[in-house]
Amino acid sequence: MDLAEEHRQQITRRYYDCPPELHAALGRMYTDDERFTAYHERVAPGLAAYVGTACQANAARQG
Repeated sequence: MDLAEEHRQQITRRYYDCPPELHAALGRMYTDDERFTAYHERVAPGLAAYVGTACQANAARQG
Protein backbone atom coordinates (compact mmCIF):
# COMPACT_ATOMS: atom_id res chain seq x y z
CA MET A 1 0.00 0.00 0.00
CA ASP A 2 2.90 2.35 0.61
CA LEU A 3 4.00 1.93 -3.01
CA ALA A 4 0.42 2.56 -4.12
CA GLU A 5 0.46 5.79 -2.11
CA GLU A 6 3.71 6.82 -3.79
CA HIS A 7 2.07 6.06 -7.15
CA ARG A 8 -0.94 8.22 -6.25
CA GLN A 9 1.26 11.11 -5.15
CA GLN A 10 3.32 10.85 -8.30
CA ILE A 11 0.18 11.14 -10.43
CA THR A 12 -0.79 14.24 -8.43
CA ARG A 13 2.66 15.83 -8.84
CA ARG A 14 3.05 15.08 -12.54
CA TYR A 15 -0.43 15.06 -14.05
CA TYR A 16 -3.53 15.97 -12.05
CA ASP A 17 -5.00 15.93 -8.56
CA CYS A 18 -5.57 12.28 -7.70
CA PRO A 19 -7.46 11.87 -4.41
CA PRO A 20 -7.67 8.34 -2.97
CA GLU A 21 -11.15 7.73 -4.42
CA LEU A 22 -9.93 8.49 -7.93
CA HIS A 23 -6.86 6.34 -7.44
CA ALA A 24 -9.09 3.42 -6.37
CA ALA A 25 -11.10 3.90 -9.56
CA LEU A 26 -7.90 3.86 -11.61
CA GLY A 27 -6.95 0.65 -9.85
CA ARG A 28 -10.25 -0.91 -10.90
CA MET A 29 -9.58 0.17 -14.50
CA TYR A 30 -6.33 -1.81 -14.48
CA THR A 31 -8.38 -5.01 -14.33
CA ASP A 32 -11.74 -3.92 -15.77
CA ASP A 33 -10.42 -2.35 -18.99
CA GLU A 34 -8.66 -4.82 -21.22
CA ARG A 35 -6.34 -2.14 -22.62
CA PHE A 36 -4.99 -1.29 -19.16
CA THR A 37 -4.81 -4.96 -18.23
CA ALA A 38 -2.89 -5.84 -21.39
CA TYR A 39 -0.36 -3.07 -20.77
CA HIS A 40 0.35 -4.16 -17.19
CA GLU A 41 0.38 -7.86 -18.06
CA ARG A 42 3.09 -7.21 -20.69
CA VAL A 43 5.25 -5.75 -17.93
CA ALA A 44 4.70 -8.72 -15.60
CA PRO A 45 2.01 -11.39 -15.35
CA GLY A 46 -0.41 -10.57 -12.54
CA LEU A 47 0.71 -6.93 -12.30
CA ALA A 48 -2.68 -5.47 -13.23
CA ALA A 49 -4.45 -7.25 -10.38
CA TYR A 50 -1.62 -6.54 -7.94
CA VAL A 51 -1.52 -2.80 -8.62
CA GLY A 52 -5.30 -2.56 -8.81
CA THR A 53 -5.74 -4.26 -5.44
CA ALA A 54 -3.02 -2.12 -3.86
CA CYS A 55 -4.63 1.11 -5.13
CA GLN A 56 -8.00 0.12 -3.71
CA ALA A 57 -6.55 -1.02 -0.39
CA ASN A 58 -4.59 2.21 -0.04
CA ALA A 59 -7.74 4.27 -0.68
CA ALA A 60 -9.64 2.23 1.92
CA ARG A 61 -6.83 2.77 4.43
CA GLN A 62 -7.17 6.52 3.97
CA GLY A 63 -10.90 6.42 4.56
